[in-house]
Amino acid sequence: MMTKHSAIPKNYNGTSLIEVIVSIVILGIISLAFFGIFNAVLKFSLTKRIQIEASILATKQMEIVRNMPYNVIGVVSGIPQGTIPQTQTITRAHIPFTLTADVRYVDDPYDDVSPIDLLPTDYKQVKFTISWNTRLGSDSLFFLTLVAPKGVENTSGGGILKITVFDANGIPIPQALVDVVNPSETINLINVLSDNNGVVLYPGAPESVNGYQVTVDKTGFSASRTYGVNDPAGNAVPNPAHLSVFVESTTDKSFSIDRLSALTIITNASSTEVSQPIGLPFSIQGSKTIGQTTQNPPQPIYKYTNALSTDGVSGQFTINGLEWDTYTITFNEQAIGHNIVSYNPPQHPIILSPNSPASIIFTFQAPYSQYSLLLTLTDENGTPLAAADAHLTGESGQYDRIVATEQTGQVFFGNLAGQTYTLVITYPAYNPINTNVTINGNEEQKLQIFP
Repeated sequence: MMTKHSAIPKNYNGTSLIEVIVSIVILGIISLAFFGIFNAVLKFSLTKRIQIEASILATKQMEIVRNMPYNVIGVVSGIPQGTIPQTQTITRAHIPFTLTADVRYVDDPYDDVSPIDLLPTDYKQVKFTISWNTRLGSDSLFFLTLVAPKGVENTSGGGILKITVFDANGIPIPQALVDVVNPSETINLINVLSDNNGVVLYPGAPESVNGYQVTVDKTGFSASRTYGVNDPAGNAVPNPAHLSVFVESTTDKSFSIDRLSALTIITNASSTEVSQPIGLPFSIQGSKTIGQTTQNPPQPIYKYTNALSTDGVSGQFTINGLEWDTYTITFNEQAIGHNIVSYNPPQHPIILSPNSPASIIFTFQAPYSQYSLLLTLTDENGTPLAAADAHLTGESGQYDRIVATEQTGQVFFGNLAGQTYTLVITYPAYNPINTNVTINGNEEQKLQIFP
């Protein structure tokens, strides 16, 4: 017997969990997009408001300047001297603005340019820089205006002070920070920016003999400055000396700065099996000088000199913030009880280039030998030459030893006597070297061999 079943229709009016999740995701995306647009519009609106307030402030300052007598238009302790503060903080709409003023004489080319023009102070350029720092970020605006005297020419006297800043390759450095201080003339100009040609120009600078103290630097760069007598103590002939300015003449001085570097000194103690890190004191000295002492004969005063020590665990010490220069590293071998048997790279003094970290490894041997010879051999190109035979013989055959140079081109002879030795160096296809070496202590010889 067959039974017929009728289908019962089903009706689902609810929403599935997946549909709910998809709806939430879509709503979230729309909300985030709307919030991002709203936030961007709000930030743009607030930024424009700040810029408008800065513009109003600058315009007001410009109107004040235009209504001032010409002879007082200048910054306090500036060139030219005046009554306008160099830096001031002014609050508008609850926003603190930093207002920086810069006033310069302008030598107009219409009536010739110095040194042909004996009166290079034709009119003044006034620059106001408005800067701010809020939760929306930091920014600045600047405004310029020219102010001319009532007469055709301004006879303020003085001369021209020109500062030029360039790097180690002679390329001008824009936006370098230049300080010009002259206490006797109450001039105190700090952090003046060089132009795109690396120049800061001051027409109308008051006459002064060795009175202008100039410092030049920039973030991440070395610094350069002038020096006075006894600056530092004992400096009898400063170089460069504080600058002089004379009436109707130009004082043109260049300063060289560049990016800083780091130098790592590593010291190892050598044994028959392995080398171990060792902490040792050392002195380091650059080649740049800033003057001379009063001694007879005068002794140079170096810009950089320091006494340091490598770490006893790692055998290292890193000197950060060094300017490009040639540095000599010295160890008192007798005091530390070790002899230097090699250094790598074998170029010493070491030349440190701008923005180029460098390192040098010194290897030592104990016990200390009072009389020794460290030989460094290079080929015709100045490249260290390995596997050359260095034959050292003493007087009456008391010393006779042949040692091959290492990868650094170096070889060490210890336990020598204070006398004259014969040194013969041979290498296949190269002309031998035959020379005498007088040993008076811990001597070092650098020789070059040619084909």
